[in-house]
Amino acid sequence: MGQEQLVGASPEMYVRIKEDRFETSPISGTVPVGNDPMETAERIKTLISSEKEESELTMCTDVDRNDMARICIPGSVRLIGRRLLERYSRLIHTVDHLEGILNNDRDAVDAILSHMWACTVTGSPKPAAMQTIENMENSPEDGTADVLDFCGLTVL
Repeated sequence: MGQEQLVGASPEMYVRIKEDRFETSPISGTVPVGNDPMETAERIKTLISSEKEESELTMCTDVDRNDMARICIPGSVRLIGRRLLERYSRLIHTVDHLEGILNNDRDAVDAILSHMWACTVTGSPKPAAMQTIENMENSPEDGTADVLDFCGLTVL
C-alpha cells in the first residue's frame, strides 16, 4: 500500500470462533439515533417496517449462510437471531445472527477466509459481484472490499 494507509472499522461481527462453533452477524439497515427517545422510536419503526432493509438483510444472511455451509457440518448452520436491533452511540442497525459447527477438517482460518468479503460490500450473487470488484480494483492491495488485509494474505 506504499505510503498510504487504509483503516476501517465496522460494528459487524464477521467471524467469531469458539471451539468448533462458528458465528457471524450480518448487518443491513441503519438509521441515526434521534435527538430524543420519541424521535429514536419513530426511526426504529421506520427501519423495522422497511421492506427494502428487510430484503437486503435477508440477502446478506442467505449469502453468509451459503458461505458457512461450505465449511460447517451439514445441517448445523442455523439462524439464531432475526432482525435484532443493535444500538451504537449514533446509529441503530438491524442484525441477523447465524451459527454453525465447523467440519472437523476446518478451523478459524477457513472461517475467516470464507467471510473475507462481506456481502454488504459485494452484493449477490457473490461470485459475479466479486469478479466485478476485482476487475475494478487497480491491484490486490487496494483494500476496496476486503474485510481484512493483513498477515501476508493475498486477497482479491
